[in-house]
Amino acid sequence: MNISIIIPVYNAAEYLREAVSSALAQPEVAEVVLVDDGSKDHSLEIARALANENSRVVVLTHPNGSNRGSAETRNVGIRAATQEYIAFIDADDWFLPNRFALTKQIFMQYPNADGVCEAVVNVITDKAQSYSQTVSLEGTPDIHMVHQATSPSQLLIQLIDDPNGIVMLQGLCVKKSLFHKSGLFDPEFRVFEDMLLIKKMAAVGNLYLGHLTQPVSARRIHDTNISFSSFKDTDRAKYKEGEVLLRWACTKPLVSGNMNAAIRFYYRTYFYSHGKQFSNKGLKFEWLLSTLYRFPKSVCFKQYWAAVPVVGKLIK
Repeated sequence: MNISIIIPVYNAAEYLREAVSSALAQPEVAEVVLVDDGSKDHSLEIARALANENSRVVVLTHPNGSNRGSAETRNVGIRAATQEYIAFIDADDWFLPNRFALTKQIFMQYPNADGVCEAVVNVITDKAQSYSQTVSLEGTPDIHMVHQATSPSQLLIQLIDDPNGIVMLQGLCVKKSLFHKSGLFDPEFRVFEDMLLIKKMAAVGNLYLGHLTQPVSARRIHDTNISFSSFKDTDRAKYKEGEVLLRWACTKPLVSGNMNAAIRFYYRTYFYSHGKQFSNKGLKFEWLLSTLYRFPKSVCFKQYWAAVPVVGKLIK
């Protein structure tokens, strides 16, 4: 099993060497693709030094050293990857020992597997402990993973219906061929782009689960995490994730269960974006959800999306 590791790099000079070393320590890793996203610190210099030290390390940049965001940065790495399997880690995270031991077993056991999902552990640093201006870290889970074992055909439903059970990119390993069905990361998103793509992969591919509680990667939480940056409009992104997923679902021959899950996700995030709770407002508009279930392809028409603001005015 030969794996390409994709690492987007942005101002991660303090952590990059540890991330790359943890990847190179895995016997299944054939190459580590570092894609610099216009770093302002010494990250690119460190990346090039790592490439000089080990021939398995490849360094790429955007034209003119520009900043394109993590979605497009990962896409550059995916396009350049030369191996059959692809896994991801951020430049401030690291793989734990034997990261791909179970992954390899599952791929061997299930020839139809397009990917394997495993648990990721949060490691909150001293810096993050004092970071409370925009994000509260209280209640942050130690382990990120879905909460119960499920089949690939039911994974999307679980990801949507259990908002606290998620699959993290750092715990995912997929065949490169899966991107031909799911597409790449959506550059429109600066947040939730990984969650959106994983849902697409679950909708069209066979993603098998590894251990639910035994982590394979460590996710470092600190005060400069991009995911905790205050400039992000996470509410709007959450709504857009539901809309983009549903629009995409209309172009794919999804089974009814996955299509209905995409509809529910859009329906709930629409209410969320308007400050409404699905439980106390959504049921008043159950007719809308039932209509979408009966005629899911209706969302493929421009008239449907033109009517969305009209429906929004009714939700007060």
